[in-house]
Amino acid sequence: MEKEVLILTKSDKNGGYCVAGVDRENGKFIRLVSDDTETEYALSKYDIEYDDHTELEVMDIIKVKLKEKQECWYQPENYIIDREYYFLKIAKTNIQEIKNYIMTEPYIFYNSDKSVDETIIKNQLNKYSLIMFRVDKLNLWKNKYKDRKIMASFDYNGESYSFIKITDSNLTEIYYDKVSKCAPRPFVIEGAILVMSLAGSHSDGRHYKLIANIIEDEQMPVFAF
Repeated sequence: MEKEVLILTKSDKNGGYCVAGVDRENGKFIRLVSDDTETEYALSKYDIEYDDHTELEVMDIIKVKLKEKQECWYQPENYIIDREYYFLKIAKTNIQEIKNYIMTEPYIFYNSDKSVDETIIKNQLNKYSLIMFRVDKLNLWKNKYKDRKIMASFDYNGESYSFIKITDSNLTEIYYDKVSKCAPRPFVIEGAILVMSLAGSHSDGRHYKLIANIIEDEQMPVFAF
């Protein structure tokens, strides 16, 4: 099968990449995975190359050959790519198109905590592990327990979310120095679209919520205080 996908994330995962976006045919979220169990189905550097050996980037619109839907009970959006074919870049999207796919779930992954117990997920009729939404204010903080790591807090739908992990090295590279200069106060982004993913099961039996991408709303200023 073949799908046309608007790419929203290209984040680190086990030495490879977690790539996700929107299926433009039906507007549903999709995560592109490999069949490599050792990396927990991450895509490799070679998987995300075009035939000219340039790499896929966020906001690319691609055509991708898929083998099948992966059976993953906590990540129902997963599709296994066919590694016999290159991705085909067909266009570049913009923030106006991206806003068409913003979601309005009552909670970010079933509750307002930083993680979800797997028993809660198993009891959900409509499971999901990808979400994109807008916040009026995003606070970025230094993680005082881990070197060169940042965390986020924000309000969404009347609930406060704190200690949300940002594990992607690209986001850390973009924001770490700005966050450091503001510490111990947060670096504040006024107006941001967040793409979040629900990770696999941790040793404590919980699935942690990760920010996979931050898309600053270009109509809003970015500042620190």
